[in-house]
Amino acid sequence: MTEPTEPTAPQPCSPCRGTGRLVSKIGGTEHEVTCPWCDGGGLTIAGHDAQEAGAALRAATSGSTADE
Repeated sequence: MTEPTEPTAPQPCSPCRGTGRLVSKIGGTEHEVTCPWCDGGGLTIAGHDAQEAGAALRAATSGSTADE
C-alpha cells in the first residue's frame, strides 16, 4: 500500500504564464483568446485535455468542426 500524498498547491499555467489569456494568430490576425490549457483560470488543471479544448475553440471561431 502506498502512503497518502499531500495535496499540492495549484500551479500557475505555463503556456499563459498564469494570465489565463494567450495571443492567437488563427485566421491570420493576432487576437487574445482564453487559454485552452487552464480555461482562463491561470492555474494548471489536472487531467485537462487542452488539445480537445483548442479544437473546440477553433471550430467556434472558424464556423467549422474538426470532423469535417
